[in-house]
Amino acid sequence: MLYGLSEVFRDIFHPTQSGTLSELIGKGISRAFHHTRLRPAVGPIALVTVILCWDALLVGGFALIYSGLPADQLRGSFGAMPHSLARRYLESLYASLGAFDTFKTFNLSEQSDWLRLVIAMEGLIGITMITASVSWIVLLYPAYARSRLFGRRVSSLLEAEKRMHTNIVAELGSGLLIELSSAVLQFRLDVILFPILLHFYPTDESATVSHVLPELVRFTAEAGQSTQAECRLSAAQLQVALESLAEVLAARVLHTPAADVSEVFEKFRQLER
Repeated sequence: MLYGLSEVFRDIFHPTQSGTLSELIGKGISRAFHHTRLRPAVGPIALVTVILCWDALLVGGFALIYSGLPADQLRGSFGAMPHSLARRYLESLYASLGAFDTFKTFNLSEQSDWLRLVIAMEGLIGITMITASVSWIVLLYPAYARSRLFGRRVSSLLEAEKRMHTNIVAELGSGLLIELSSAVLQFRLDVILFPILLHFYPTDESATVSHVLPELVRFTAEAGQSTQAECRLSAAQLQVALESLAEVLAARVLHTPAADVSEVFEKFRQLER
């Protein structure tokens, strides 16, 4: 139970380090469905699985508490709790499920005031879990939309550059680089706060951030050779943002040293394919 509460807290309120439950489940499901037709649904499947795991850990933890009570503490319509460990746990799980979502233990009744308090606490945790799950989803999908917009934005710039036979950095200059720097930093923050975000795979590769990151490195190199000081400064800002993102990806996704930005982004791109 305590493990379940700690994982909920880490996933929703303090996801600043790798190893959270959502991250581990996302990686496992992503590997299982990587080369199947279900790959675009990995993100939603992982999201539902994480919420179900939260509930299972909490309900199962409280059931362990109830099953360890003396037989006369939880009484049902047929008398005291059974002595068989398996049946006791099933009855306790039944009571825990009822307390978790309705504050009631159905046909079981608690025989002490402190046990009523524990059941009330489980009900409050259950209500909190509903609110936390909804809040998590509400915050996650805007972050998902931002990452897809970022990928589409850069992909459209690359396509425009190709059609017009021009250099997009030379034409748009520092304004474009500052915009891209903000998008890179936002994506870095979203990856830290929502590790499960990396397991949402669109059907179109051009909509992914991993597809366009190597091109941003090229933008930085081209802008760094500009004769305009403002453009070079903006290029340096984008370079700092890219290095910061590369460190996060290397540590949390690739689990390799962040030696070279281009190398990290290329490995990330291969992983996302």
